[in-house]
Amino acid sequence: MADALTGFGALSLVGRYLGNITRDFASFGGRLGWTLANAAAFAVWAVIAAKAFRTGEPPRWIRPEAAGRWGRVATIGAVLCPLPYALYRLTWLTPWPTDSDVTGPLRADTRLQGLLLAFAALAGAVLTLGLISRWGEVFPRWVPIVHGRAVPVRLPVVAGGAVAGICCLASPGLVIDSVVRGQPGALLLWPYPLWGALLAAAVVAYWLRRRSAPGGLRVAPSGPRC
Repeated sequence: MADALTGFGALSLVGRYLGNITRDFASFGGRLGWTLANAAAFAVWAVIAAKAFRTGEPPRWIRPEAAGRWGRVATIGAVLCPLPYALYRLTWLTPWPTDSDVTGPLRADTRLQGLLLAFAALAGAVLTLGLISRWGEVFPRWVPIVHGRAVPVRLPVVAGGAVAGICCLASPGLVIDSVVRGQPGALLLWPYPLWGALLAAAVVAYWLRRRSAPGGLRVAPSGPRC
């Protein structure tokens, strides 16, 4: 009898646990739906890209000269995306911080936090600009040891692709959270849906322009000389 009661209690506990998990997943149903939709869209585009590269004559849009044109537009758009957030955090250094959660004078550590967050956003914008700049192909003179050498193609492609992937993964939750909170304006500060797509396109364009270089070390002639 005791064993039966113990077994019944264990099953009841497991049932409640599964019920909690089910309710949790149901509460995030919209986010999960967006994530699955993004994954499906990625799979479709991956198939399209694979077929494009398998053909004997590559389509015009993946040729280096074409990638240089549409990649410039995507890169400039990706550079602009983190700037609103940087300006938003820089207001923490002023007497008028633009944050509804901040009341009264800010402490020095909070101001420092705002400065570092703004600097990180600005640094991301500058690094993104390198995808269409001379110093994104050749290390500048002020870089020790490797200055004057060609930038390995994989370095910006892997780094930029990782950031773009993170932005895309964060996009569904951010959009739904903004809608649920009734604050759609937050998407202007954190435009992850647009930022992730533009950054991914910029990285792909950079790779298409430079992938034909032997070992990824030949400097592509296109792009502004910054």
